[in-house]
Amino acid sequence: MFYHILFYFLVVFDPKALCCLRCDKESDKRLRNLRGFLADQYEDLQEYAKTNAHLTRLFEAALEPFSNRKIDKIAILQMAGEFKKTVDSIENSGVLGHLLVRTLDVRFEKLKTKFGDILAQFLSERFCPNTIGSNTCGLMEQTLIDCESCDPEKLSCIGGHGQCKEKVTKCPLCICSQENNKCQDIQKGKSCTPCEGYTSCLNEVLHCGVRQTEVVQDEDLMFDCHLPWHAKVEETLEYVFKRVGQTRSKILKVTEDPLLMKKNMYYSDAGNYSCTAQLKSSIPVSTILYDVKVVPRQGGEQHRTRPTLPPITHIVAPPAPVYASKEDHLILAAIITASVCGALIIIIIACLCVRKLRKRRPEEVA
Repeated sequence: MFYHILFYFLVVFDPKALCCLRCDKESDKRLRNLRGFLADQYEDLQEYAKTNAHLTRLFEAALEPFSNRKIDKIAILQMAGEFKKTVDSIENSGVLGHLLVRTLDVRFEKLKTKFGDILAQFLSERFCPNTIGSNTCGLMEQTLIDCESCDPEKLSCIGGHGQCKEKVTKCPLCICSQENNKCQDIQKGKSCTPCEGYTSCLNEVLHCGVRQTEVVQDEDLMFDCHLPWHAKVEETLEYVFKRVGQTRSKILKVTEDPLLMKKNMYYSDAGNYSCTAQLKSSIPVSTILYDVKVVPRQGGEQHRTRPTLPPITHIVAPPAPVYASKEDHLILAAIITASVCGALIIIIIACLCVRKLRKRRPEEVA
């Protein structure tokens, strides 16, 4: 009876052991099964208690980097998969006693490494994707799972750098209309007064580059407003294309398609354009500017559609050509010289042999 009470205490009263894995029901069940498996391997209750406590320490060490952290569902599923592999390998090891403890050490050390790789991949590839890399820009919200409570939480991902990023993070999302100069807190739906310098900082954060395009007269121009991280935005985006004037802008189209075709470009179409990606609630996500030039058509040039190019920072230069060194040239010259000399020697020997044969034939006839 005492054994069952102690086993229940060890298995059930362990609320923090799973950390992020507690958010996966199968992992919770798998840990209980692993403790039950260990209990079956020991007749001595004290030895089992020591091994169980050791297991808890190993588990806490493997999950320590995830303490008080928020990660996405993909990371939790990856962790659950690696934990399952670890438990299966332990239960199928067939070892007992101190060898079983050693097996726990080895398997959980590998699991700790796997968990570290999963966290590193999440941080470098999926955590606030609009801030990954050198061209950090835009606004987006990302749903993450709190490892302590398993509750989903919204995280604001703000691009840009320095003071503007900090100001946009702290101040309400107060958007002012150019048409009527009225400002509204988009998140709360109430009128608002933006923080000092907020509007210019917001524009700086939203700015995701200028694309300069040269198009031939009467050709079609394709505006491309797509950014790679737009696919990670959890709500539907719409794209607002505008012709930007000196005093005011004219909306060309509002669409869910990030591509806009402007046909038969003429000289009067040259100038500045913009595209703002925004949520259906009008919360802006990113802005791209286009500097368009229209040039005369050359004789015989065919009509085609010109795309707007990405910022020059996204174009990867080809690798520099590798030129041969002076030593390489000397070696090559030596090889060629030796080859030519060898060929000449072979030709001379062949000529001597032929001449000798011709001299012998008259003597043999006589």
